[in-house]
Amino acid sequence: MLVAHGFSDHIWGRIAGLLAACRTSRTSSTTRASAYTAWRRLQTRWLARRTDLIVGVSEGVRQSLLALGMPADRTISIPNGTRLERFSGALAHPFERREPGILMCARFAGQKDHATLLRAIALLRKTGLRPRCCWPAAATRATSGGREACARSSGSTTRSSSSATGPTCPRS
Repeated sequence: MLVAHGFSDHIWGRIAGLLAACRTSRTSSTTRASAYTAWRRLQTRWLARRTDLIVGVSEGVRQSLLALGMPADRTISIPNGTRLERFSGALAHPFERREPGILMCARFAGQKDHATLLRAIALLRKTGLRPRCCWPAAATRATSGGREACARSSGSTTRSSSSATGPTCPRS
């Protein structure tokens, strides 16, 4: 069985699987349709005819895949892993009594665009708003340097929690 994930890895992986005569092929996608050039759309549709299952990591991604021409009978969505039961009591807490804050749930990678969030925080600070910001992802040495530099330039500070399931995120 071949499982290919990521753009454009899922294309190259499935081509390699075809060349290796792999009997079962599955792909997982997190990419929006806007990332696909005309050539990539053509490749993806051709490969879809030879793929047993196409998985979007959300219903929105599934809809984007269907818009690209993926076969509806083999295109499914599997939610990205957020267990919503934890938030079932949220409506019991009125918005005006909640702490104003920002939660950025994403690994530190260029395509997640933490820099835009830091610039937005800097703009909020200029208006007198100072929301807490929580980054429940562990930073690596490679990713934290750019984030820290951007934070300094925006007048912010950053701290991260190593686990979204661990203690509450510290102030930043």
